[in-house]
Amino acid sequence: MKITNLKTAVVNAEMRNWVFVKVQTDQPGLYGWGEGSLEWKTRSVIGAVEHFAPMVIGEDPLRIQHIYQKMYRQSF
Repeated sequence: MKITNLKTAVVNAEMRNWVFVKVQTDQPGLYGWGEGSLEWKTRSVIGAVEHFAPMVIGEDPLRIQHIYQKMYRQSF
């Protein structure tokens, strides 16, 4: 199983926006959702997700700690 794509969805919540991230896999119907909002920094969060996408695509989504460490240590 591999991650194939990351998609962002912005939801307006009156005083702030919420940024949700859909993690798609190569398994039909299998995907995950995450939330990465930062008040008043909606475009920055979307940019960060787009920046990390090439680093995450192709990885096994079950290796959560590996993906976290890769994003944390390989992005200066």
